[in-house]
Amino acid sequence: MKTVYLDYENPQLLRRTVACIGGFDGFHRGHQELVRRVLEVAKERNLKSAVITFDQYSSDLFRKNEDPGIRNKHVMNLDQKLEYIDKAGIDYAYVLRFNMTLIEMKTDKFIRYLNNMSIAYLIFGFDFSFGHMGRGNANTLKNSEIRRFEVEMVDPIEDGGKKISSSRIISLIYRGRINEANRLLGHNYVIDGYVRGNRFLSKDNVIPKEGVFSTIINGDRRITGIKWGYIMVNDEENIRRIEFINEV
Repeated sequence: MKTVYLDYENPQLLRRTVACIGGFDGFHRGHQELVRRVLEVAKERNLKSAVITFDQYSSDLFRKNEDPGIRNKHVMNLDQKLEYIDKAGIDYAYVLRFNMTLIEMKTDKFIRYLNNMSIAYLIFGFDFSFGHMGRGNANTLKNSEIRRFEVEMVDPIEDGGKKISSSRIISLIYRGRINEANRLLGHNYVIDGYVRGNRFLSKDNVIPKEGVFSTIINGDRRITGIKWGYIMVNDEENIRRIEFINEV
């Protein structure tokens, strides 16, 4: 997979693609359905596949009243997200800068920007929003007269009668409900971080408040305990990733 970082002021010449767009925090089962459709349509039309995502999450800027344990924390950071997109078999990852230019961009200007990306077919979730104050949505794209690409909206993927969402998964992880979180993700939850003292810390990933979990650390399956949001580890180990299998 080729990753391309895009600038709004200096558009690049890109290949014609079938693409999907979104934040993709967690690359959960809903995101996987978008990617599945991209790969399916790209194969039918003999085009390259692409995922359009962002270098940070809107929640980092607009959600300020969350519990400190989850504020500015996510299921995945950008590197993890790109890792899972690559594993899915996508040809291109286009990373847009989430900055004030994007936040204040009018909906028509954003659609013109997508036109300039040489997209042939764009797939998005039912709740996708864009443009200044999030005023653009699925209907805006579908009804646009300036759009030069085909569009498809994918219905929400539900579990237990509720929509699978990144915020739902973050809440489950924080409460230690790893079994349920992994079911919604469609893969095991992983935390990337570093050891300081005898604690494993993460700058980006949400850490459960407490619980005992079966994990994989440095290729070994272990029982890992968490108390008050602290993952206790051997300070002599070089640990970069902990994979959570299930609750114990």
